[in-house]
Amino acid sequence: MYMGIVQNKRGANYVYGVVIFLLLNLTVFVILGYGVSRSGSGVTLFEEAYAKKIALLLNGAESGMDIDIDLGEAFVVAHDKNFVPEIEVDCEGGRVIVKLSRSSGYLHEFYTDFDSCEVDLNKNRKRMLVRVRNE
Repeated sequence: MYMGIVQNKRGANYVYGVVIFLLLNLTVFVILGYGVSRSGSGVTLFEEAYAKKIALLLNGAESGMDIDIDLGEAFVVAHDKNFVPEIEVDCEGGRVIVKLSRSSGYLHEFYTDFDSCEVDLNKNRKRMLVRVRNE
């Protein structure tokens, strides 16, 4: 009985098209809303700023330098998101990754000719120490 009612509707194809159109629009707006809420929270801005700051400091560093970076604001932003900041510095690959939330984080590349660097992220003092070495 139910199948006969659906098959006899003249506007059924039109309704299916409208439903699919509405579902696609809803999906797009949900994705846009997620992006706007993420960028509006400031996490993305802080991730980008800290990644670029660390990369610029490493670009200007010379062999044998110790770079001490204050991460106080990064810890506050990450704490608001119930997250512990993760900062990865790869001197050989020339990459800095700053992650202040559960998202993918921000990757920034830099160009140096260091052989190695030691990174010490002190989460108690909210500071990071980078020792640059050229062997």
